[in-house]
Amino acid sequence: MQQPLFIAADHPVFPGHFPDAPVVPGVLLLSQVLDAADQWLGAAVRPLRLRQAKFPAPWLPGMQVLATLERDGQQLRFEVTANEQTLAQGAFELQSDADRDSEAG
Repeated sequence: MQQPLFIAADHPVFPGHFPDAPVVPGVLLLSQVLDAADQWLGAAVRPLRLRQAKFPAPWLPGMQVLATLERDGQQLRFEVTANEQTLAQGAFELQSDADRDSEAG
């Protein structure tokens, strides 16, 4: 599944990250990936852990990017690109339905 992502150039995170050369912080990028997964799957994903994450290029303010998501069992793999350049890639381990049921009971 592919979904465009966008963070406005006037987002309040940029003055502190970094004032003279703002970039989207990794935690905000990962949050956007999880939000895209929620929309794709029609329910909130519940990550157990971030298995892997690489950020080979910065996401700059106002840049429009594309998230590509793939679910394989309890793994959610992602790649975030802009202009054919990878900005981030990695995988989350998601909580299984059995794990959710045991928490509820």
